[in-house]
Amino acid sequence: MLGKIGKAYGILGWVKIISFTENIQDIFRYRNWYLHKNNIWTQINLEKWKYSSNSHPIAKFKFIEKREVISNFTHSNIVIDYSQLAKLSNNTYYWRDLIGCLLYKKNGKKIGKVVNLIETKYNDVMIVQSYQTHQKFAIPFLKSIVRDVDILNRKIAINGDMIDFT
Repeated sequence: MLGKIGKAYGILGWVKIISFTENIQDIFRYRNWYLHKNNIWTQINLEKWKYSSNSHPIAKFKFIEKREVISNFTHSNIVIDYSQLAKLSNNTYYWRDLIGCLLYKKNGKKIGKVVNLIETKYNDVMIVQSYQTHQKFAIPFLKSIVRDVDILNRKIAINGDMIDFT
């Protein structure tokens, strides 16, 4: 999910955009969006975007010319097809690829499953649900902790001696 559709802006089919991308304007690199609301998916094509007079990103979509039409999409999630994402350099990952991976200590002992990630001021943090206690705990996604990431096999190996999982 790249963001959400906000309220209608004006009467000509413009709408406020709430971007979850690292740089707000990066959401507009993608032209073909899927909107998801109330279990309904709608494909929509971005025509143009700009910043409003109060510096909020707003967008206009092809074939939508009226406020009443775009208002139906308020609060929709903005999703793109995975194939539209750029290829990343080595040792760089999309969060969606890390969520669901199994976490192992370097000795091969299974610790848990990555259920979420959060961004902090200094680094990303994996939220892991323990296989033993079913509790969730946070592990910084740092080179000193994460030893190996195998996206294909859905595994992440860590230097587990540094962290107490009890």
